[in-house]
Amino acid sequence: MPAIGSLAFTLDEGFDSGIALLLAKAPTETVSGAYGRCYLQAASDSPHVVCRFNGATTEEEAFSRGTVIAQEALDMLSVLGCGDLVTRDAQDEHIVWWRSSDRNNVSLVSTSTFTLKAGPVEITVRDADGNVVPPVGVTPTHHLAFRFYRLAQASDDLFDAYRNMYLAFESLLSSRYPKGRELEINWLRSSLASAASDLELVTLVPATVTDPVQHFLLTVYEGARLPLFHAKDGRAHFAPAEDQSDRVTVEAALFMLTQVVLRMAKKWHSARRRSSWVNLKLIEDQNRTLFDGSRFYFVDDPAVDMKREPDHALLVGGVPFPAVFMDSYAGQPRHNLIGKVDTALLSSRGRLQAIFIGRDNLPLIGFSPDTSIDLVGFHQLNVRLFIRGRNGGQPRNFFPR
Repeated sequence: MPAIGSLAFTLDEGFDSGIALLLAKAPTETVSGAYGRCYLQAASDSPHVVCRFNGATTEEEAFSRGTVIAQEALDMLSVLGCGDLVTRDAQDEHIVWWRSSDRNNVSLVSTSTFTLKAGPVEITVRDADGNVVPPVGVTPTHHLAFRFYRLAQASDDLFDAYRNMYLAFESLLSSRYPKGRELEINWLRSSLASAASDLELVTLVPATVTDPVQHFLLTVYEGARLPLFHAKDGRAHFAPAEDQSDRVTVEAALFMLTQVVLRMAKKWHSARRRSSWVNLKLIEDQNRTLFDGSRFYFVDDPAVDMKREPDHALLVGGVPFPAVFMDSYAGQPRHNLIGKVDTALLSSRGRLQAIFIGRDNLPLIGFSPDTSIDLVGFHQLNVRLFIRGRNGGQPRNFFPR
């Protein structure tokens, strides 16, 4: 019988597909039962919630349908007083299974993030005689908006982060340009037009845009603020963990909004954020070469240490299978490595404990599904590892929820 950690299940009973998502916090009591069109399982000793449903025939369908169905079931679980569970890292870390051509397939999906950060740069200014000119001290002034900025950066939830960042923007703008009785949109338009030069809005929009204020309003206010602050039936709104395209929209708007807030803080309150920037594309362009000829390694050793220094011994005893580098996923540029192995080749092995990417007998990346996986009942194991870079010196842009 297949199992994810302590959560065992079958591949019949009208549920041939499923998804396992990580939880922000495990339940205090076991959850097991049918909710709408699925069967939900969670336990205090498991980092996952398992949602079984029917009808998926591909990995993408299992994830897209499974995410919606699982969130609906968790909504019902909460409103019925049976538990308040929140998922995390759904897009980046999950397990899905489906049935196709009379074969049960399971896919382990994970993400490796490489954080790059340039160190602080010190500049020494000298006069014409070569004497060091001491820097002019600038004392930043506090503004309540900085509270909202801090909460946005500390949040684990993308939508909450956006709401707080918008409140920071609104607070800073209104203290500079007080709102009267005019409509909200009219106040925003006139205030931003007055502040456009201070905030250098033209540098935040595409070169083809002739009206930076209007572009900002379409992206930040109409495109994200309104759908996130309202949930009226029949009107456009964003629901958490519902549609990946909504997250993409909010992520883009949050980037622009954050830049504007930081420019307000610097220009109007002398609060300049220390930051650095690395051209991630130059690094990412090397991924295909780096992983050329690499292989996945199935490891069932429960004592494997993911923090161990890389050496060939980590791969000894693992079952290798080819890793193929892909530039995109679901029509979007997103580097990933994929691999497939028939579980018949794993029949003599124990539970899946870890997966390594190796090349030339040396491990490159290792990851664990946060628990062990029993593959009994599955015919094929798929592994997909997404690879991404992050600018460590820039404001936060990855949110687990």
